[in-house]
Amino acid sequence: MTKEEIEKFVSQCIVNNNPWTLRILSQEVFEKLSKSRQILYLCCFGLLAPTTHNTVPQQFHITSSGLEISLDEKSILPASDPIGRQAQISLGCVIKNIEIAGLYYGWKENLTLNETPSNFPLRLELRANRFSGGELDF
Repeated sequence: MTKEEIEKFVSQCIVNNNPWTLRILSQEVFEKLSKSRQILYLCCFGLLAPTTHNTVPQQFHITSSGLEISLDEKSILPASDPIGRQAQISLGCVIKNIEIAGLYYGWKENLTLNETPSNFPLRLELRANRFSGGELDF
């Protein structure tokens, strides 16, 4: 999807750029979305997660195999969070929100930590456990 397509889709899900007005899709409507749009929609729930100091510590990357969530180190406030601990906790809240929304819509998640020293970016692999037809390619 292009940046414009992403922005258009998100604007259809969120009213007036306010994440708290996220439109809750029925499971039937959700299942009709493409796999990449389903993941993008689930990312909207991540935006509702509590974060320290109302920072937005996450960056989302939709890949052919799932979703990668990484820590945006620019969002770390060095005076109050010198080692990034609070940002990492906030990132965990984002991941949990996505997991809960995904479970509601019939997805299961598989969280994999990469081998970097700081364990970022995290790789959150989303897989459908309700859809038929075997493996999902998108």
